[in-house]
Parts: sequence; structure tokens; C-alpha cells
Amino acid sequence: MKVIDCELRTIVAAPADCQYAALSYVWGELPSDETWKTAGEGIEGRKLPELPDTIEDSMQIARDLSIPYIWVDRYCIDQANKVDKHRQIQQMDLIYSSATLTIIAAAGENPSYGLPGLSGGPRQGQHSLRIGDRLLVGTIPPVLSNSTWASRGWTYQEGILSRRRLIFTAQQMLYECNGMHCTESLVLPLDVLHTKSRHRFKTSVALGYFEAKRPGSNALDIMQYISEYYQRHLSFDEDALNAMRGVLQAFHKAPASRRVYTVTGVPICSILYSKKYENPTPAQLFLLGLLWYHVEGGIRRKHHPSWSWAGWKGGRLQSHSLLRREWFFLSGPSDTTVSIELTDGQLKEFPDFNDLSDFLSSIDYSARYIHIEAWTIPCSIVHITQKSSKFLQYSEFYISFPINDVDVGYLQTHLSIDTSDPIQRTNLLQKTYVVIFLPWEHSRKEPRRAFGLVVEDKGLFYERVGCFELSEVGVLRSAWWPHDVVLDSGDSKRDMIERSSLSQWFYTIPKRRQKIRLG
Repeated sequence: MKVIDCELRTIVAAPADCQYAALSYVWGELPSDETWKTAGEGIEGRKLPELPDTIEDSMQIARDLSIPYIWVDRYCIDQANKVDKHRQIQQMDLIYSSATLTIIAAAGENPSYGLPGLSGGPRQGQHSLRIGDRLLVGTIPPVLSNSTWASRGWTYQEGILSRRRLIFTAQQMLYECNGMHCTESLVLPLDVLHTKSRHRFKTSVALGYFEAKRPGSNALDIMQYISEYYQRHLSFDEDALNAMRGVLQAFHKAPASRRVYTVTGVPICSILYSKKYENPTPAQLFLLGLLWYHVEGGIRRKHHPSWSWAGWKGGRLQSHSLLRREWFFLSGPSDTTVSIELTDGQLKEFPDFNDLSDFLSSIDYSARYIHIEAWTIPCSIVHITQKSSKFLQYSEFYISFPINDVDVGYLQTHLSIDTSDPIQRTNLLQKTYVVIFLPWEHSRKEPRRAFGLVVEDKGLFYERVGCFELSEVGVLRSAWWPHDVVLDSGDSKRDMIERSSLSQWFYTIPKRRQKIRLG
């Protein structure tokens, strides 16, 4: 790891236990400085010329706080050395979580803007009004969410992984660590807001800007982090996984009881491994991880596979899993198999948990293809207008599939494809697709359910189009959970089948066993 010596203005190897600040900022569209891209010469020992204002201001802040070093990605990572760059990207969780302080430049759109209050110019005034002997003062609501910084993909993990954050906006400074937060414009009684231990604010106090800022503390929160990051923008689609890698690493490094492994960003939550749920295997947990879904559809990123959320951009992801784990594992059949295709074309099956970490280290971090062997049925997609509900978000797109030789069923599906584009929408409704059934639940104690993926044949492989959940109970069982609903051949809403016959329906529906190469 390299850092900048703030006094000598030189790039040096980080001393052991060095105290350093890290900078999180927007790179912008400034022309690159080619003197930092001379391959083979390295960057250690280089004397820094005059830098953009945001960098210079951050170095001044570090000096004022008696922090001797600062880490700035553009200058501390050898951009011409692919091996070094890859190694540093793998360590983003360590770089930001180990920093004494992270300076967040949330004002401006490029590093020439500077930090407001320093070279960034004067800050916007705080409004006040005196009425008699009373003074009313505006508290300046945080505008971080509207900043360019908050819209960029790479800055997401930089803010989340940091322990202490000093945030510069156009109006004021904000401070937020993992236990408390405060703003420059509003002085609050911090002793009253803290718990007796003074380790953190009381739970009754409103959260700061970074509501989720302890990645790895709760395994089941991983989809919240992924869905927040998914809203950010990237200049290069191929960065979709790398810009989130630090957060995913934090989940991977968590204690075994709450560890989350990932394959191309798809989570494998080891916390779900429990005798209560019949000891699901890593392969089954990976299949469960495939059931992320879009609330609003997006468009494909060709650099990553369609079965990963990283293979899509635009739209909006659901922030929790499609289903509860007990629905997936209770007494469900286990004849669905999945394997990873290596870069040389070989297939590698998931091991047990004891060997899972070594297995994941041996495959490409961004695996491209998986092979699923499961029961499948043909289907098409139709549009059916439904009345809106104040409780639930309904998709108006359904897969149409044969129930038997005569009847046809319609099952609501969560599409990953953006249906707002008329051309895309027309193409969607004219094609044929395949439903892949994943392990499904048929316990006597719980409502019967089935889960699966909708995929399209692309020739050499299939691509994911969406996913579904089939419940025999129907849409009104819970006012807050997004249950799917099946229609009959008319427009009336009903359960697809009688309460006791989902398993019978599954075994009698026209289907075939098939191996799908999903990319």
C-alpha cells in the first residue's frame, strides 16, 4: 500500500501502523495526467506536482488534524500496473476501514472544485430570522443524497466502509462515525443522545445519512447494500462488481455465524445453514441467492451474466429477498443441481461448507456461466392490467404456461427487463421462454409454494428474464408481502389450484428435465 506524505508531498510505502486519512471524491472528466501512467517505473518516491484543489485541500485538512499521511486512489494506486491495481481493488475494505478518517468531498463534480470553506470558496449561508428577542435559524438539511458524489458507484463502498467520515457539502461540514453523527449547523447535547457507555447514540435518535454502515454485522442485510449500490452510476459497466467488492469482502470476512460468500455478486448466506431447515447445501443457498428481483426493470450489462444483479443497470432492485428461507427449504425436493463453468470450459460443482472458501478462491471472481439441471416448462409472457393496491406493488406481466393438455395458467412474474420502452415491450410479448423450477416447499405446516426463473434461449446459452413465486394461498394473505397471484383464462383473480394440490399440480404439469447453460 502506498500513501502520500502530506509534509514531503511524496508517495511512500505505508509505514507499519501508519495513521492516514483517505479521500473519497468524484474523479470527473478531467484529462488524465500521463506522468502517472508510465508503465514499469512505479510510483513510490515520486514528488507530487501541484494537484487539483480538492486533493490539496484534503492534504491541508490532514495536516491540520496531525494526520501525517493521506491515501488518494488516483495517485496511490499505480494505474499502469494491472497487477497492483487489481490487488488494491481487492483491499478496498481494508484501506477505508483502516483509515483514521475519510474525507468526503460531496460538493462539486470534479477534483478541481475544492472543499467549500477552503479553496472551494465560501459556503452557502445559513438562513436566520430574528423576531423580537427570538432568533430562528435554519438547520440546513443534509443535501448529500442530491450530490454527484452520492450518485457515483465507486464512492458507495468508500462511504460505507469508513469508520469516521468528515463530509464537506456546499453548505456545511458533517461528521459521522459508526456510533454517532453531528452537523456543523446544529449543536446538540451529545451526552444526552448517547447511551451510558458512550459507544453510540441511543436507538431512539434518528440515523445519520449512512443508515446501513456496518456491512457484515447482519448477513440478511446484504440485499439492502446491493440494492442501494445498484442505484449508483458507473462510467464503465465492467466495474459493476469491482466497485462493490469491498462491501462484499466485508460480508465474506464476517464471523462464520454470519458470513456471506458470493459468486459474481450472488450471495450465499451461511447463516441459513441450519438443522431446522434440513441443512441446505451451498448449492441450494446459491440457488436461493438467484431469486433477487427488480421492482423496476433495467437493461443488460453484457460484461456480466444475466443471473447476477451485476449483469443489469437501471431500474430498481428489491431491497430484501424474494422469499423467506423457510419457504424455500422445508421438505422441498433437492433434485435441482447447479455447477460453475470455469474459463477453460470445465464444470465445477459446489462443495460442502468446509471447502467452500477454497472453492471460491479457485474460480473466476466474475464467473460467466452456470449450469442448472432442473424441471422446466415452456411459457410466453402476457400483459394483464390489474387494479392497483395501496399495500402491494403488482407486476402486470404474467407468464402463460400449460397446466394440462387443455388449461392454461397465468403467473405473475418479476421481470428484469425495462418494459417502459414500447419496442422492448413488443419484443418481450412475442418471444417464447423457459421456466426453470428451483427447490420448492410443500410442507404440511406452511402454505405450498413454488419458485423459479424465467429464461430466454440465446443460442449457445440462456439469459435470465425474470423470476417468480407461486403461492396457493393467494395475494391477500398478507397486506405487506408481495405475493404473486395466478389467474384463470378469464380476468377474474383466483388461486391457481386448491389449497392441498400444489404438489399434485407440479407432478402432473407437462414438463421435462433439462440442463440450462445460463449466462
